[in-house]
Amino acid sequence: MSDFEHTSTGVLALVLMGLIFGGSIVIWIKNRPLWLKGQSLHLMPLDLRFLDFSIIVWAVVMIYSLLLLLLPGWLNITEADFEGGISAPVMIFQITLQLSVFATLVAFRTFAKSTYHDIFGPYSGGWSHSIKLAVLRLVQFWPVIWLGNAASYWLFDLFGIDADLQQAIELIYAIESPYVFFAAIASAALVAPFVEELLFRGVIYRYLKRKMVITHAIVLSSIIFSLLHLHPLSFFAIFLLGIILALVYEEAQDIRAPIIMHLLHNTFTVILIAFDKLQ
Repeated sequence: MSDFEHTSTGVLALVLMGLIFGGSIVIWIKNRPLWLKGQSLHLMPLDLRFLDFSIIVWAVVMIYSLLLLLLPGWLNITEADFEGGISAPVMIFQITLQLSVFATLVAFRTFAKSTYHDIFGPYSGGWSHSIKLAVLRLVQFWPVIWLGNAASYWLFDLFGIDADLQQAIELIYAIESPYVFFAAIASAALVAPFVEELLFRGVIYRYLKRKMVITHAIVLSSIIFSLLHLHPLSFFAIFLLGIILALVYEEAQDIRAPIIMHLLHNTFTVILIAFDKLQ
């Protein structure tokens, strides 16, 4: 890459960041969320018995774990393939694991509909409302998440703790094939947000809301969400993201809003990685 292209890419990334931060300030001034005033927290909890909730979570974990063990052999993937970055088989492996969670939830909703008919949550807001709210809240809160992540990096550095990038991000940085790179974007920015929101907000958060005070349900579901990303350095930022996604779900009364917001958040992160790779 030429010096001009290198500089242009850096300037474009800075402009994009500046627009996000500027937009966030404007939205904070003109459009504060209703839930900051204690309103719009009336999402119906998930009406499942503890046994029914435990069964569906157990099934998700068992099927995911089984595929985690079997897929490398079926796809002829070795440990060296994972360490060497994302290849086509590794990409298939990751997307299959993600889709297994969705397939499990769909199976329960289809074959045990009387019990699990509501696991995907309400769809009361409509697409236009969900998209508008997702974009608005992402621009508003992305700087908060970014600052949380920056604070984590600073603290780890202050105490001399070594911390690598999140594995998914490291693998994206290692990609050389443009086709595999676009597949990785599809996995990180499309499949993962869709599946994670159905599970963590649609099932886990709404079930916890039925069992405890709403603030406790939001915090506990966000802790679980962050812990399962298995990356200490990103824990606080992902925890903040989980809280915001739950509150957006409450505000929208529609599972599509947190899905879209999560999708846009991951897409924006991948775009920044792409800018960094170009430099």
